[in-house]
Amino acid sequence: MKVFIYDPDQRVVDAVREVCAELGIRVAGVAISYEEAHKVLERLNGVDVAVIGEQAECNRPIDTDGQTLAELARANNQKICVIYWYHHDWNPQKWADRSVQQPVYMGQVEASIRMILQKQKEVEVVKKTAWCETLRSAIGLTLVLVMGVPLTTALLYYLFFCAPSF
Repeated sequence: MKVFIYDPDQRVVDAVREVCAELGIRVAGVAISYEEAHKVLERLNGVDVAVIGEQAECNRPIDTDGQTLAELARANNQKICVIYWYHHDWNPQKWADRSVQQPVYMGQVEASIRMILQKQKEVEVVKKTAWCETLRSAIGLTLVLVMGVPLTTALLYYLFFCAPSF
């Protein structure tokens, strides 16, 4: 499974990278600026999950092509696109020390993305397992037909024509 990550906050990008590393998921591309995100997404030949921060930004068209980041992600065959955003009360008196608030936000984002990536990874494993089971069943059926029909025919031939009569 391959993941693309975009968030202007490097701490969020690092947190998502850690989650991916823990889950054994490959990070195919990372961007911390909107323009860079467009370039990276265009370069990638599809990923399984696009994790995009800043919902307001991902819906803003880029000047060169008029395509939003969300549209670009969907166009590049992302199976799932995680778009999240956060709202803070920017009252300076209330949030004078953002270091108190930031870990809570980071923990929420990390936990949510961990849950989504874990679910997507489980879906991928189920798909692979289902494919293997289908293949195993097909091979088994082929063996039954290839081996079973001649053996059954030989047994019936023996019983009717070669077996001693009682």
